[in-house]
Amino acid sequence: MSSQVKFLDPKNESMLDKLVYQDFQRRLGCPLNEKQKARLLKTVHHYMEEVAEKGGSNNIQSMNKEVLTLVVPDFNAYLNRQNISSKTDVESRMKEDVGSRFSSLQNERSDDGIKALMPPTPDFRIPLDDETASPLSLFEQAKKAREAEVLNSSAMIKRNDNDNEGTYLSNLQSDLQGNVSSGNPTIVKPEELRTKPSLPQDLIIPQDEILSYKENEYNLVVFSADRDWYNNQRENRYNFSVSFSPSNTLQGFKYSPTVTNRFNNIVRIEMVKVIVPLESTNILIQNSAAAGSSFVSQTSVVNSVMTHPTIVLHVDELESNVYGTDDTLDRSFATLQYDAQWFAGAAVTTSPGYLAMIPKFLKCQRVYTPTPLATLTKLTLQLQTPFGNILNESLDTLDIKFIIGCSRNAYTSATSKYINSTGTANNIRDGASGNSLFFIIVTNTFFSQYLFSANDLIQVKGTDTSLISGNVTARADFKSYLENTNGLRIVATGYTASTTPNDGANAVGYCNYIVVDTRYSDPTTGLTTVLPFGGDTTASVALETAMNGVTFTGARLINLTKQTQLTFRVITRDMDSTTRIRANNA
Repeated sequence: MSSQVKFLDPKNESMLDKLVYQDFQRRLGCPLNEKQKARLLKTVHHYMEEVAEKGGSNNIQSMNKEVLTLVVPDFNAYLNRQNISSKTDVESRMKEDVGSRFSSLQNERSDDGIKALMPPTPDFRIPLDDETASPLSLFEQAKKAREAEVLNSSAMIKRNDNDNEGTYLSNLQSDLQGNVSSGNPTIVKPEELRTKPSLPQDLIIPQDEILSYKENEYNLVVFSADRDWYNNQRENRYNFSVSFSPSNTLQGFKYSPTVTNRFNNIVRIEMVKVIVPLESTNILIQNSAAAGSSFVSQTSVVNSVMTHPTIVLHVDELESNVYGTDDTLDRSFATLQYDAQWFAGAAVTTSPGYLAMIPKFLKCQRVYTPTPLATLTKLTLQLQTPFGNILNESLDTLDIKFIIGCSRNAYTSATSKYINSTGTANNIRDGASGNSLFFIIVTNTFFSQYLFSANDLIQVKGTDTSLISGNVTARADFKSYLENTNGLRIVATGYTASTTPNDGANAVGYCNYIVVDTRYSDPTTGLTTVLPFGGDTTASVALETAMNGVTFTGARLINLTKQTQLTFRVITRDMDSTTRIRANNA
C-alpha cells in the first residue's frame, strides 16, 4: 500500500481530527461548539486532499506534519474573525459617519487588522530527523510572532464625532487630544493622548447594601412557683421545666412556667445565679437524752445545700463548656458555689431565708458558633447534688383533707395551744361572738417540719365549699379567704397522734396539720375583733360547726416561700437598624 493511500485512510484522518481538536480545546480553555467542530473537520479534510495531490510521494509523517502546519493558522484566522465580529460595538457603529465607518471596515478586512493568535509552543527537544529546524531558529520565530502580536494589538484611535451633529451647546463640547497639561488649544500636541477627566457620576459606584448586626443581652429570670402546681404533681421547685411561647401572653399559673417572649438567633446562653431556700433537705434524727436514759428524739440539725461543696445545674437542652471526672459533672450546665445568704430572724433553723449560688470564678455558658441557634422552645432544669441526686425530691404541694376551726372540733383531748378539745374551756375564740381565732388545715400526708414551717407563705386552691352545709354567702366568703392570691401565713405546725393534736413535729420530724390565722376587722379603725364570714356572726359560727367531719377532695396548697429562682443571660444577634436610618438633614 502506497504512502498516499495510507495518508488518505479514514483512520489517519480521524487521528488528525482528534489531534487538532484537542490542541484548540487546550488553547481556548473550553470545548468547541458544533459549528466550529464542523469547520475544523472540513479544514482538515481539505488540506489533506491538497497535500496528497501535491506531495503524495513524501512519507506519511511528513504529510501529516504539513497538514497540521496549514490547518492551525487557517483555523486560527477563522476563530479570530468570529471574535472580532462578536465584539463589534453596535452602538458606536451607529454614531459613526460614513467615512469613519468605511475606514474601520477596510481595516477589519485587511490581514493587518486581524490579531494574530498565540503560536503553538515550540518543541525544543532534539529532533530524531535532520530536516527539522534548530531550537535557536524556533526561538527566533516565536519571538517575532510575539512582537507582531503586540504591534497588531494596539487599539486604533477613532476620530471624534462630528461637532455639527448637535444643536445644543452641551453637544458641541468635546475633549482635546493630548495630556492634561496640554489643555490649551494653542499649544496642544496632536501626538499626545490624554484620558477623559473623571466626572462625579463616574466615581459613584452603586454597591450592594451591607447588613450589620448587633448583639442584644437579655436577662431571663425563672421562678419555680409560676408552674401549674395544682395540676402538675410530677415536678417540684428543684426539678421543673420552662417553656417559651409568644402566643401565650397570659402571666400566672401554667403547667410549666412560660416565658411570653421567644428568643431568636441566640449566640450565647450564660448562667448568672440561682437562689434556693435555706431549708433542711434531709432530717437527721439524734438522741438528746443522757446516757442510760430513755431515747428522746431530736431533729433540729439543718442539712441544707451548705452541706455540699457545690450544687450542679443540669439542663437537658443545653450542653455547656463544663467537663468533669464523672457523668454528673460532664452533663452539667453549671457548677454553683455559695455566694451570699439572708434570712428573716435570729436563727437559721427557725427562720425562712435564702442562699445565692453562683458559678464563682467560672464562665458557664453555651456558645453557638458560627451559626446562631434559631430559637429556644423549652428548658428542663434540675438542681442536683455533686452525686447526681435532686436536692430534694419531696413535693412542695400538699393535698388538704380537713379544715376545722380551732374552737369547734371533734378532738377529745389536746396538748396544742392552738386547738380546744371537747370538754375544755373555749378560750381560743373571739370573746362572746364565738368565732375561732385560728383555722387548722389537716393534710392527707405527713410533711417535713422544714418543708412547711412557721412564717412561711402558703396558697390554697381548689377548695369545694359546697360540701359544707349552711349559709351560701358565708361559704363563698370563706372560700375567698382561703384562696386569697396574697396567700396565708403559717402560724405553727403540728401532728395528731390518734385523736390528740400536738404542736411541733413527731419523733421523726414530720407534721400533718398547719395552723393559720383567721381574718380580723380593719385594724386601722382600732377594732381587734374577728371579721365573721358572710358578715354575720351567727352564720360564721354555724359554718365552723358544719365543717367538722367534712372531707375535702381536690383542695391543694403550695409553699410559696420555699421556691427557687434561676437567672440566665441570653445574648441574641439582631439586625442593626441604625445603619439604615438617614439623618434629618440628608
